[in-house]
Amino acid sequence: MLWLATGLTLVVLAAWPALLARISSALGIISPPNALFVVALGFFLAVMLHFSLVISRLSEHTSRLAQRLALLEERVGPMKRDDGGEPPE
Repeated sequence: MLWLATGLTLVVLAAWPALLARISSALGIISPPNALFVVALGFFLAVMLHFSLVISRLSEHTSRLAQRLALLEERVGPMKRDDGGEPPE
């Protein structure tokens, strides 16, 4: 969803040069195309920060799942030895 907003914003700024000129003058940038690059850079930094947060969250989740799996395997281990086979799935 963030990529969609980024792309849409950049298309809108590229399609309406007057809006881009107003933004560039408000930011103190002389050339409007340079302002477009600055806005694009800001959006891409936001997207990268978002993905970094998502990857960190997924990494923590994977670690917790691995720990839970180890605990379950420890609990199932004696059942396998007593039964002589694999536990039913």
